[in-house]
Amino acid sequence: MARIRHIAFLSDDPQQARRFYLNVFGVKELNRSEAHPDNVMLSDGEIFINIVKRRPEHNKPVGFYHVGFHVDKVDLVRERLQKEGFSDQLVPRPEGVHAQYRLLDPDNILIDIAETCWKV
Repeated sequence: MARIRHIAFLSDDPQQARRFYLNVFGVKELNRSEAHPDNVMLSDGEIFINIVKRRPEHNKPVGFYHVGFHVDKVDLVRERLQKEGFSDQLVPRPEGVHAQYRLLDPDNILIDIAETCWKV
């Protein structure tokens, strides 16, 4: 079975996105690429996120559709959002979807969060 190992997206401010993911979700920063020092790579130990500095030659908008996080406590995410000065607007998801809440990161990328893990 194939496993997702990274998700890449474009950002106008990779450092702000870095701070968001490090401080709200507690992921770790990986080594930076010498070839692309503006990019940021973060990981939870299984999958990594590559936050790519958007440049004119990309000819694409910031972002991708969404990413999902399995969290221990939704309230802890809310507390970390407030502490870091990010919007703590957690929107409840409809019954029957995998995530319990949805929020936006600094680049308006959708993030699903759930205390119960997605079934594979």
